[in-house]
Amino acid sequence: MLELALKYAFDITGVASVQLNVFDINGRAKRCYEKVGFVEDNVAKDAFCYKNECWGRCHMVALKTNTPLDCITEFIFVDNT
Repeated sequence: MLELALKYAFDITGVASVQLNVFDINGRAKRCYEKVGFVEDNVAKDAFCYKNECWGRCHMVALKTNTPLDCITEFIFVDNT
């Protein structure tokens, strides 16, 4: 189902990336997202607090090109006219 959602996002709507947040302690969800192409972008410790509990937030990104985020350092635009 996630693969279909990414296919729709990339092929039908034309977006370059899909982003999501997941609790950093939710390893099963993170692995599920990684299997369909998401990579971890950053983790914010104690991003959500309620009463005496705090949870971290893991930001994940799937790119249309499947290029790892740390490999993208600049965008090069070529004018072919």
